[in-house]
Amino acid sequence: MKNTKKTNLITAAVICVVLAAFIIVANRIAPFLLDNDNIYLKTVASGEMTGRPEAHMYYIDYVFGIIVTFLYSLTGNAIPWFGILLVTCMGAVLFFVIYTVSSGLSQIWGRIITIVVSFLLLIFFFYRYFVDFQYTIFAGILGAGASFALLFIDQEKTIKENLISLFFFGCFSLLSYSVRNNAFIMCFPFLGMAFVAKFFDASKKKNRVIFATAMTFIGILVFSFGIHKIAYNSEEWKIFEKYTAGRTILLDYYGWPDYDTHKGVYDDHGVLRSSYEAATQHYNLILDPNINADFFKDLSVIATKDHLKSRGSFIYKAADTVKTIIRRNFFDYDDRPLNVLVYFLYLFTLVLALAGRKIKALRDILFLIVARSFDWLYLVYEGRFPFRVTQIIYFCELFWLVYIIIYRKLLEFDRKSFSVAASSVLIVMITVLSVRFGLPISRNVKERALAFDDLSVSFRELENYFEDHPDNFYFFDMSNLHYMERALDFRERPYENYVYMGSWMVSSPWYDNKLKEKGISNPATALMERDDLFIVYQVTDGYSRDFLDDFYSEHYPGSRIEKADELISSNGFVYEILKVYGN
Repeated sequence: MKNTKKTNLITAAVICVVLAAFIIVANRIAPFLLDNDNIYLKTVASGEMTGRPEAHMYYIDYVFGIIVTFLYSLTGNAIPWFGILLVTCMGAVLFFVIYTVSSGLSQIWGRIITIVVSFLLLIFFFYRYFVDFQYTIFAGILGAGASFALLFIDQEKTIKENLISLFFFGCFSLLSYSVRNNAFIMCFPFLGMAFVAKFFDASKKKNRVIFATAMTFIGILVFSFGIHKIAYNSEEWKIFEKYTAGRTILLDYYGWPDYDTHKGVYDDHGVLRSSYEAATQHYNLILDPNINADFFKDLSVIATKDHLKSRGSFIYKAADTVKTIIRRNFFDYDDRPLNVLVYFLYLFTLVLALAGRKIKALRDILFLIVARSFDWLYLVYEGRFPFRVTQIIYFCELFWLVYIIIYRKLLEFDRKSFSVAASSVLIVMITVLSVRFGLPISRNVKERALAFDDLSVSFRELENYFEDHPDNFYFFDMSNLHYMERALDFRERPYENYVYMGSWMVSSPWYDNKLKEKGISNPATALMERDDLFIVYQVTDGYSRDFLDDFYSEHYPGSRIEKADELISSNGFVYEILKVYGN
């Protein structure tokens, strides 16, 4: 191809335009939505929660926190930097993958087909990750992008000649670890196998590039981990880490130990039945100050022991793990459509590697299977494999398989007719998989996003109610809370004069400081003693606020709860503004 540099620039520009057009049009069709946990993170970073941009987002590493809060401090929260940064990160990974594949093809028609096929994959396979905005997913894609960049580092060239791949490898690794370090750790088996593959491919005198890459990787981890440790070194954050560790085991993994079975433990901590029911059935954690770090630590030990007993012998657990892996990979629908695409590419890559006697390609497939097996065995054995986690495995596999097809030249044969036939099969099958599996899910995701956006009108109107009463402070009941917020919504948001009575934010230093700034040490008693504090309860069929009445009756005999006001949203949701009165 003549004038390669100019062609590469044109290719890069076209890919940028395609990605930008996709993001803009997709967001117009159905807005990219933040769900509850992501909203919490965004409100902390932007200053809506705390009154000032806060880099301590806990689940997101402090390095990313510094970046996003710096931007918010410059412009205020009218610009949705949290959403913009995550979308940009994901777009950068997709750009790098598409560009790397395109630039590896010698013919202009190959680049055109690559961009067209990539656009199909964006619409039918990656669209859902933009709409169902989830920071763990973004971190996983960044980690998979890091493994892809590592694979394209050529140890037979100098460090200077590998600067582009090294740059993207370093940036994706740093950002993935910073956005969600646990998601990045999921990519470690694939990164490890990539290093092993590069080591075997290198000649004896050409390992300096791999060594430099490994040192870069280690340096990034040490830097990020060190900054994070320093940022969370205070005693208050250590207490919160202890609190969160126990709460996570109970709420995210094994469930709460039964109250009657372990009543002695609950009594030792002064946690009464009404507190237990408010926490376990309604996720309201702040009413009882006895539900603290020590309480969660002791309960988590019991829950873990009960869980281990329920799993049976090692042989039983191992057999159940294998059975679950098979079911989840081949019979469940949780990971579709991406897993279907990956399985096809496994078969396609294997057939071409065998046909072309590409030994290194076969070895790469083996390395890939080893890496995926490690992740799956760990996740299923631990009983923790939600969609946002398992998708990370498929991201890494997808990018690896693309690398094998391109770098190992599986589409290049001595017989041109065979190469054309193989390329045609690949294009046709991706199109078929896009229409058969990707299209229905993309359509469902779009409709779900629009439905949740309409549903969330009620919460936006509730927030307007809070803004109209700036002298009051509200505690939002968690019983029926589920709403979305637009990730790329450009509008100024004021300081929130409310807190959630549950979620992972409870007992964090900035959450506690917000209560202290309002002069609140014990929310349950403050709600009785002050006229400016209220509970907000969403009325829903099948539920009642009896648990609140039970809590106050058991803890504060003679107290009562009355409705002080009511908000009926334009889409029919009813919110009661409750006032608590002492005896």
